[in-house]
Amino acid sequence: MSIVWIVTTGNSDVKLKDKTGWGDLRTKKQEQLHPCENEFSPSEEINSDQFTLPPRVMGIVYGDAIGTHGQYLKFPLLDRFYEELTTTPDRIIVLLTDQEDIFDASDRNDPDCPYWKDTCTLQPIFEHFFKQRFNIDIEPMFLQPKSGSKGLDDWDATLKLVQIELDKLGITHNDEVIVSHQAGTPAISSAVQFVSLVKFQGKVSFLLSNERSQEVNLIPYSSYFQSMEIEEAKKLLGNHNYVGVESVLGERLKADDRDVAKSILALLEVAKLWNLSKFDDDFKEKMKNLDIEDLKESATSRFNESWAWWIAYEEAYLALVRREQGNIVEAFFHSFRAFEGIFAEWGNKIFKEKITVQKDIPCLTKDVLEGDYQKYLAGSDLKCLREELSTKGILKLELMTLCKIFKKNRPDYKPKKCPDIITFWDDDREKCISARRNFVFHQVQGINEGQLLNFWQVDSTKEAKKQIKDWENKILNFLNFIADEREFKNWSEASLMARVHQELVKAIDDL
Repeated sequence: MSIVWIVTTGNSDVKLKDKTGWGDLRTKKQEQLHPCENEFSPSEEINSDQFTLPPRVMGIVYGDAIGTHGQYLKFPLLDRFYEELTTTPDRIIVLLTDQEDIFDASDRNDPDCPYWKDTCTLQPIFEHFFKQRFNIDIEPMFLQPKSGSKGLDDWDATLKLVQIELDKLGITHNDEVIVSHQAGTPAISSAVQFVSLVKFQGKVSFLLSNERSQEVNLIPYSSYFQSMEIEEAKKLLGNHNYVGVESVLGERLKADDRDVAKSILALLEVAKLWNLSKFDDDFKEKMKNLDIEDLKESATSRFNESWAWWIAYEEAYLALVRREQGNIVEAFFHSFRAFEGIFAEWGNKIFKEKITVQKDIPCLTKDVLEGDYQKYLAGSDLKCLREELSTKGILKLELMTLCKIFKKNRPDYKPKKCPDIITFWDDDREKCISARRNFVFHQVQGINEGQLLNFWQVDSTKEAKKQIKDWENKILNFLNFIADEREFKNWSEASLMARVHQELVKAIDDL
């Protein structure tokens, strides 16, 4: 069994402590630095007494002068790795980059060209460093994209190169592998990370430095893989992909008997139902069984109300999330559905047992014109509805009908803070949301974000972020007014799912 250490290299692995001799050395290497020889000089780091140069330049100038100028070089990251290692590796694989074939002379006229950031010329410097520290000859591993291929900032191309080169190393299943992959382009780092996890699995550990604290830790495969899972889960959670979070963490959580793991699983069950708009008894039961007292109390209180206004807030919050995810059609659908639902629930509340369902449509029967219920259809504004009810013996409680009844029975919308709610029953069909909704729902094409905001009559002259905020506030104000003037100030208060999401974020942070 051998201990194999694989080390990536990059811009910051070799630095200068002193510029002594720089001018003379650069003059000797003018031909190799052409045409940018006069563009390069050591740059002093901020908050540091060290100097940096592009890696290819550093290697060209100091590579064959290591014997006379080695005392001026510093290896901040590699020295920290050296101090942390308690066992001397049997093999040290140093990954070097060389993109000479894909950048021609005209490309090299630019001192910022990736060609100058290659580390291949640092080979003699790394050989000197590791020979001094470990008395081991390094094994260079070159990443050399061919002419016409993509550079080492391309993820797919770099992954293939890394796979090919690592296969050549002859590392067996008996070997212990240590990987330090922080240096190099993000594509290189990710490729080495991914290939190592897949190829070496439980035989690999990762020697990494914390950028803030400068601490170095040797992280075993299991802990490293779990950390990756958590980071992936956080990204999925940020996009409200609760099924994805469960697929990444599910098995691990089920095997974890800690309360935090059980809490995450319970919260995910609620989140998955919410994501499907399943606000049924199963959703209620799972909410009431959460081991988060204030959230459970808030949910139970809403579920015990005399009418289910809370569902509309969840539908509307789902619309907000869908817009954030870029799914504008569903954002439109759920935002409008929230109001179809809350007006229907309001109708169920005031007419109670006088509603019958015919072909899945709630209807009022003729006897609603008698007794206490007739007051809801009183007045000249609702004469046409009474006539239809008398003539046909039934009145479908569709949205436009409910809006007319709501308008008559809630005249306080005018002096209140919600005058814009007239958009649900406006006589001008160009302004009436209920009328325009049918056109949007029945057209074949999708809609974009601008059309969504225009549908809700958001001021298009404002900047984009302000328009989104206005849309969210407008929907919240509408719902607050319809739901017996609730006073939710923001969506964190209004939606149970907003709270569930916050609890998930906290719990996954605590894993």
